[in-house]
Amino acid sequence: VNKFYEDFGKNDISKLMPVLGFNRRHQYFELDDSYIGNMYKIQTAGGATDNMQAQLESIFKQEWPDDSFIQIVFWANDDLSEFTTNFSYYHGYRQEGTVGEKLNAISRGLINHYQKASQDGFARSECRPRSFDCYVCVKTPIKGNLAVPTKEELKNYKSLRDDLVESFDSVGLFTQNMDEWMWRDMMNKMLNRKKNSPWRRGKTPHCASLLPREQVQDIGGGITFEKDKIFIDDQQIALLSPKVYPKIIGFGDMLNVFNDWRFGQQTAWGNFLMVLNVHFPNDKKTRSEVKKKRTYMGAVANNRLTSWMDKVRWQKKDYDIAFDKLEQKRSRLINCYLQFMILGDNEDHLDKQVSKFKQIAASNAGFDLERDTHLTPPLFLHSLPFGPEVSAMKTLKRYNTLPSDVAAFFSPVFSSS
Repeated sequence: VNKFYEDFGKNDISKLMPVLGFNRRHQYFELDDSYIGNMYKIQTAGGATDNMQAQLESIFKQEWPDDSFIQIVFWANDDLSEFTTNFSYYHGYRQEGTVGEKLNAISRGLINHYQKASQDGFARSECRPRSFDCYVCVKTPIKGNLAVPTKEELKNYKSLRDDLVESFDSVGLFTQNMDEWMWRDMMNKMLNRKKNSPWRRGKTPHCASLLPREQVQDIGGGITFEKDKIFIDDQQIALLSPKVYPKIIGFGDMLNVFNDWRFGQQTAWGNFLMVLNVHFPNDKKTRSEVKKKRTYMGAVANNRLTSWMDKVRWQKKDYDIAFDKLEQKRSRLINCYLQFMILGDNEDHLDKQVSKFKQIAASNAGFDLERDTHLTPPLFLHSLPFGPEVSAMKTLKRYNTLPSDVAAFFSPVFSSS
């Protein structure tokens, strides 16, 4: 990353974006490093069901090609355009006349009030109206020449992709297939954080003669990485990683990370992202390696000199539980990790948001989050849509090897109205 900024300057991040184009015939993204993929915007859920859990577990236990990734990005953001458009549709354009004009003026005033509060808070408080958007990205490697998948690769990928869409749609997490321009619009909102950024006034135009990734950043925008934060125009971003995962987590408990839905006493009112990155290794090889470690831990746990150590007993218990999951639920082994990103208006506001988010995640959900330092550039890039890659995954050392059904419990697909 440092070399990139030495070569290209701080105002051009497009070369780090993996999206090259979009194949409209077969409906997939063409990505760097001989990958293809898809991106979906999905409807978030207000609660959990057994069927939803089963469908998400089935997605992660599919026979995805080695080194494939699934990424779920949950973004609490300040783009209220969808809400204001729908509100205007139902509460605007009334019949002509004095009463109708007054009601239209009230509706416009309410929309302006919400838009202003999305940046400054209601009555200068921490409470800000937000949109809860959720995106699912899938990327899989191909071996065809010139980054074109073979017929067999394409057939297999389409089958896996269709199963994923059907699983989400069947439980109310309705999918909207995104193309390169929808990806560009989403990234444009994420990487341009001025209070007068063009996207805040409506959709920005596309230029067909340029790659979509070359149109992500507005002219005059800038991104700067520091030790423990990222500066994007007028805002700052801090990254948090789980230092300790909860001992027990129920399906749907990811809502507790930022929202106290039971008592309404603690809520993270700012803008943030929760990103689940899932990597699919060679299942046979990974299973063999874990089996060897389990055998070794069993021998260590039975040794009189080490059997009294809590760490040894807990590790053996973890391996036993993991193998029970593999046998009972026919899960596969995956690598996954969670990344959290908190947005702030300035340093003081960012520190307060980070502190509050950590407190809520610990008390409500059992996550002990640690603020990331020094690794902010690669962690940030790794958590952007289509950002995960194998080489970075090995360098970052943030992934944990787990049975695939566990990923369903860590999936950030829940929000509250």
